Amino acid sequence: MESGQVDEEGNRMVTNNQSNGRFHSDWLSMMYPRLKLARNLLTDDGVIFISIDENEVDNLKKICNEIFGENNFIASLKWKKKKQPSFLSKVAVIMEYILIFARNTSKINKLSVEQLSDSNKPILNTSNKIKTLEFKKGLRCKIEENIIIRTGIYQNKSMSVEFLNDVQVMNGRTQNDFKAISKFRISQEQLNQYIKDDLVFITKNIGFRRDLSESEKCMGKAITDLLLDWGQNQDGSNELKRIFKINDDENIFSNPKPVTLIKNLIKMICVENDIILDFFSGSSTTAHAVMQLNSEENGNRKYIMVQLPEKCDENSEAYKNGYKTICEIGEERIRRAGAKIKEETNADIDYGFRVYKTDTTNMKDVYYIPNDLEQGDLLELESNIKEDRTTDDLLTQVILDLGLTLDLNIEEKMIGKNKVYYVAGNSLVACFDDKIDIDIVDKICECEPYKVVFKDSAFNTDNDKINLEERFKKILPQRANDSGFINIL
Repeated sequence: MESGQVDEEGNRMVTNNQSNGRFHSDWLSMMYPRLKLARNLLTDDGVIFISIDENEVDNLKKICNEIFGENNFIASLKWKKKKQPSFLSKVAVIMEYILIFARNTSKINKLSVEQLSDSNKPILNTSNKIKTLEFKKGLRCKIEENIIIRTGIYQNKSMSVEFLNDVQVMNGRTQNDFKAISKFRISQEQLNQYIKDDLVFITKNIGFRRDLSESEKCMGKAITDLLLDWGQNQDGSNELKRIFKINDDENIFSNPKPVTLIKNLIKMICVENDIILDFFSGSSTTAHAVMQLNSEENGNRKYIMVQLPEKCDENSEAYKNGYKTICEIGEERIRRAGAKIKEETNADIDYGFRVYKTDTTNMKDVYYIPNDLEQGDLLELESNIKEDRTTDDLLTQVILDLGLTLDLNIEEKMIGKNKVYYVAGNSLVACFDDKIDIDIVDKICECEPYKVVFKDSAFNTDNDKINLEERFKKILPQRANDSGFINIL
């Protein structure tokens, strides 16, 4: 893209090539405000994962230290992104970095993708070599079964326990015959409680272990900073080809991240109702991963994908397949991935999504310098809404203006000849028709709405507007008397 080229809004667009003398500076200038915004959007217990190659990782960490604080740095993961580099490479660079920063590290527990279970509970005193009796590993030892443990001291770095009597099954033995003296981390009182609560186990090595608490199970097994089997770039490309049903020699998007990588990153920190935001969504692997994880865990995680409408090259496979921008590739992938997951798993999760794009206000600019206002301009002020705006545009603006969120359920109903929108049940009721029948008020009031919205052009006179307000007050006085109940565009 040449330096003189501009976008549709007249902004100069420049490709940041490495030959550019300000390459690193321009890149940092692009990243800084985005990271600043990302931090502001994070919840108190939220984290950000940033995938980056070796070219900018040092610079990236510096600005993240400034924005998030050095104390909120968690780790720098090394992800194996491919099996072998180009044979022309001087060094076999096959890793990529994933920096992890938190809004507040004190709110973050262990990062794990694998929960602890019966098969991987830590076994204490594993150095015990006594094998008088061969018990199946993991067999629960109940005191009332009269199993007594042989005399001896079995210890590791954290605990020493002395058990009395030989390992044997003896009739008539009671819990009082099971005696133990413990040191270090586990007190005698704790050990007695484990016995009372039936949390003592016999292992193949005659070990001692206990059940994990729920909080310990949730924390799981910490990941390492070396990610060798979390998928590779080629896996991401193959996934995309299968979804779009294109040939192996075609490439609709370069180097998409594999679903396994993104899914595991989400599992490390996000619970079933969290929101995942991707600032550089590309082909929307993140959305795919969220749906896949929800289907596996019956979760309700939500995603927000953000992508500039970067145009596809007219010679590219994406353009030839009908996708003019990267955004269109992402949208289609979400549709296809959702359909594929539903077909394969029949999981009862939310597969739907909405697409929004940033734009100017729906309202006309009605502020003029008196000398600049001509007689003909008055005719343009007949309506304060721009002519090219749809009812969906107006509804989106109203939802945002009233502090509601764009993921709420929207229901469309016909009341007489008027189209009425219900947002989140009765949180908002809106009608953007140019002519309304005042009788629709009775039907709208049935749901006891918190906010109602109409267009100003729907009222021929001020009396019509006053009559509508009075009718609401008569039918629904407890709501209509509140300030801001009726909103007029």
